[in-house]
Amino acid sequence: MKRFLSLLLPLLLTGLLACSSTEKAAQTPSNEVDRPDTRQEAPETVSVSSDESSDEGLLSVELLWEMERFGSPVISPDGKWIVAPLTRYTVDDDKSHTDLWLFSPDGSVERPLTRHGSADGQPVFSPDSRKLAFITRREGDEQAQLYVMPLDQPGEAVRLVTVPTGVSAPKWVGGHIYFISRVWPGKTWGEMEAELEKQRASHISARIWNQLPYSHWDHWIDEERQAHLFRVPAVSGGYEDLFRARERSACAGSDLLSRCRIEAITEPTGREL
Repeated sequence: MKRFLSLLLPLLLTGLLACSSTEKAAQTPSNEVDRPDTRQEAPETVSVSSDESSDEGLLSVELLWEMERFGSPVISPDGKWIVAPLTRYTVDDDKSHTDLWLFSPDGSVERPLTRHGSADGQPVFSPDSRKLAFITRREGDEQAQLYVMPLDQPGEAVRLVTVPTGVSAPKWVGGHIYFISRVWPGKTWGEMEAELEKQRASHISARIWNQLPYSHWDHWIDEERQAHLFRVPAVSGGYEDLFRARERSACAGSDLLSRCRIEAITEPTGREL
């Protein structure tokens, strides 16, 4: 009897363990049943059309040349007005056109002062803010000249002087307008005009320089010319060369016309600068 029980007991224990395992397996959810799908669907592919309409609004070379560009503004002495050059480009003829525009500080006024399509620039106000002087080249001008126009009443710009070698960097001080022109020292205006005409008619492209720089942007620098300071009464055209008796240029260093400008001038007695 004892032997029978000793053989039966292991069998009973084995059966009980098997039943317990079956119940636990039945209670435990299967790894493949009712498991939520955690996979993400692939995003839909978006096709982009390459037709011409997709290029609208993109920055291009043509659009850059169509953009108008402002130059350096100047403010009137009374603070009521602002004048700035506005440059536009025409691709067809590959040219630039600069006009002067008038603005008020509060933005209520915005209108063009010039509409000649030429290179109008370097504006300066009169001390009373009633007139404006600027540099431009109008019909018949071989070089840029000094013009004056009224701001307090209707009126066209009037050429104040005719300088064969051109005008640059004007500055209005008191009753005079000062400017710079590159001249040939020791030559008369007639001789300078003849020299300029000779250069325009010449077909020789070879040049010789003894010092640097020899050019600036799109023009050559003539070593024989010097930058002289001139002044002209604001109401007449009788100008005078203030550096005629000097043997040096008004500009030191490279003597570039574009870098040569009048910073400040005072006329304490009308006879000294």
